[in-house]
Amino acid sequence: MGLIPNQKIRIVVNNQSLLHYQKLGYNVKIGGVIFPPPEDLTYGCTKLVKVKCDRKGCGTEKELPHRKHIQNTNNHTRPYTCSINCANKLGKVKQTKLERYGDENYNNTKKNKQTKLENHGDENYNNRDQMKKTMEGRWDGVVKNRNETIKNRSDEEKQEIVDKCEKTKMDLYGDPYYCNVEKSKETWANKSDEERQEIQDKFKQTCLENLGVEHPLQSEKIVSKIKETKKLKYGDPNYNNREKMIETFTGLSYEKYIEQSPKYKRYKNKVHNFTKKQPLYLLNNIEKRSLHDHQLDHMYSITQGFKDDIESEIISNIINLEMITQYENGTKNKKCSLTKEELFDRYDRRDEILNQLTEDYNKRKHVEVVN
Repeated sequence: MGLIPNQKIRIVVNNQSLLHYQKLGYNVKIGGVIFPPPEDLTYGCTKLVKVKCDRKGCGTEKELPHRKHIQNTNNHTRPYTCSINCANKLGKVKQTKLERYGDENYNNTKKNKQTKLENHGDENYNNRDQMKKTMEGRWDGVVKNRNETIKNRSDEEKQEIVDKCEKTKMDLYGDPYYCNVEKSKETWANKSDEERQEIQDKFKQTCLENLGVEHPLQSEKIVSKIKETKKLKYGDPNYNNREKMIETFTGLSYEKYIEQSPKYKRYKNKVHNFTKKQPLYLLNNIEKRSLHDHQLDHMYSITQGFKDDIESEIISNIINLEMITQYENGTKNKKCSLTKEELFDRYDRRDEILNQLTEDYNKRKHVEVVN
């Protein structure tokens, strides 16, 4: 497969290939010259043959040793592909892994770590500086041109790309909106603090270059577009179908999900529901709220509140809320930045604290207006 037809290859028969060609019906002796097609060549023949990539849309033609072509097509039983990219798109790589290891996504992690340990003394070695240098040299122009091409596409062309992505996800995973959340969490958890900070800084820099803000949701244009889409699809610019989301992920009705939830989940749901009813706009940096920037934090954590049997109304009150960076929130996790005594003291002074938050909010608004 992949061989260009009507080729004749000049072969001088030797003692190793004589029997092979005689079995195929060639009347030849040692030293004789024949011109067989590529299909009749011996397995180890190194003569150049003309081939063409079998992937639809590629069709790249080249010359390569017949032995290499045999290896590429598994002795003419598979399509010929000119590159690893074409092999991936035709599924050859996954098919090979499935046949050899029983898993189409097989990756010999143990061997990779052992090699890194032997070569660099660290099983998690990753030469990021060299990688960046290499990628900058090879791909900077390509990436920039690609980004410019995407920006210049019409809305119809962009929608066509989105539809194609959804179709691919549907074919591979049975879900047009598939996202491997667990894999993403695992990857993020395995990164060092420096790597996480570097990703966040790069994210902010890209947003500043493209949108003039540090996060997409700070852009009026993006927020406006999200609201327009929600209004167009659901008739409400602030639409958020939490019940539908739970039904999709769990396969249970929302009421059934609540009924089957453990006590902690019910407690946590109460805290979140009460939290949403708080005047969150008064909090400093609330406009930066996003997955990768600032996040809403319960200073006395929900988990600890549940353990200490503290009422959900107290844990969710604005006196226990603040905006902190994603990094700080990830580091804090389920720890508390308040003691129980401090929490109850703040709750007793909730009216005073609310007045102070309101006053600070008005000051910030006044400064924005002046500027």
